[in-house]
Amino acid sequence: MQEIIEANRRTLRENIDQNRLEFFPPPTLDPVITLDRLSYVNRRHPRNKSVTGFGILRYYVSLQGQIINCDEAVVGRVATEVWKSATAAEKRDYTNLSNQVKALIASQNRS
Repeated sequence: MQEIIEANRRTLRENIDQNRLEFFPPPTLDPVITLDRLSYVNRRHPRNKSVTGFGILRYYVSLQGQIINCDEAVVGRVATEVWKSATAAEKRDYTNLSNQVKALIASQNRS
């Protein structure tokens, strides 16, 4: 079982490394589209969970993980590896997007 998990992690990481331009900058820089895609903020009773740059990257890694049928533990581990290997500028794109999404959520909550 452990071998399968490690093989999935390696495959997912290799796919992301080979297609790095699909992840950096974020596939969409539109905060409205990003907000719509993040399921945890669209639930009827959303969790009190903040949108972060890492969380947005993890979402895109999970989409890639679905293609090769990775479980959430593998997705989380690979997302962490990718985040740690990202440059400050790459992280900044995700962080700026997360700040825009948070501002959008705040403005919707005020309405």
